[in-house]
Amino acid sequence: MLFKNKFEKFVIIVCLLLFFGLLLANISERFRYTEFRCFYQIGIMSSYLLLLVCLLWSGVNALFLFHEKYDNKKRQWLWIAITLLPILFFGFIFLAIFFDQV
Repeated sequence: MLFKNKFEKFVIIVCLLLFFGLLLANISERFRYTEFRCFYQIGIMSSYLLLLVCLLWSGVNALFLFHEKYDNKKRQWLWIAITLLPILFFGFIFLAIFFDQV
């Protein structure tokens, strides 16, 4: 069985939130300089909301997975690493921007 507890299912949801948040931001950019600018504004705000929820949920889910009892510690650390991917992604982006400007 792929999922042994409910927090492992949330890992997939967190990764999908990250993907759809980035995809929505990319699609919304196409409406930025058109007469449909309201679609751009709604899309960007929705994208920010998805990404914020993704980051918060990623951290909380990692804590829940850390406190869950597992027989196989490798499996536990694998799920924790996957759920922390959005935080690591944005951390890497922020570090790349920071060191590029220095």
